[in-house]
Amino acid sequence: MDASTGTHVAGRPLPATIPKRLIASVLDILSWSIPLFGMQALLLAHIRSIPRESCGVDACAMMALSVIFGLPMLAFPVVAFGYLLVQIAGVSPGLWLTSVRIVNADGHVPGWRGLVRFVVPLSFASTAAVGLLTAYQWTVDGSAQRTAAGGLALLLVVLPHLWALWEPERRTLQDLAAGTWVVRRRTAPTSPAPIEEPASSTM
Repeated sequence: MDASTGTHVAGRPLPATIPKRLIASVLDILSWSIPLFGMQALLLAHIRSIPRESCGVDACAMMALSVIFGLPMLAFPVVAFGYLLVQIAGVSPGLWLTSVRIVNADGHVPGWRGLVRFVVPLSFASTAAVGLLTAYQWTVDGSAQRTAAGGLALLLVVLPHLWALWEPERRTLQDLAAGTWVVRRRTAPTSPAPIEEPASSTM
């Protein structure tokens, strides 16, 4: 890869900084959460505007609960599929705005490797969820065991991402498993090397 693209230095990808990755993640979360919560607010406002004589209290309450809990459940598959496409294509709104992209070792889009990037954190989060539910079934509310289970579950969720803090190339566990890098999309242009004029011969 060309070093001027900001993806390679001495044959290695130039990693994106941790702050840029965090900003990109926040922007991506906002890109789907703002429309979702905005739609929820509009639907709830419409439900509140319905006269109670035409909509019973129980019926209105069920409609409101359906909006609060049902809409996110319906949106989850769409968001998950979008996240998978991001891993495959190597770009998202947040990554694009922060001039960051995901590449494979050749500097191209991850392709099928994006599926591995998708599965690794999902498997950690699923394991944490199952362990937490099991702990809540077998422990007492407020006990040290339940608190420890919650802390361990949180650690499992964030561990794949925290790995980038001490990895030399800022690669997460999903990057290491998939053979991908999160790199800078562009850097400041380099100035061309000066042209050397041929030495003039003296007679």
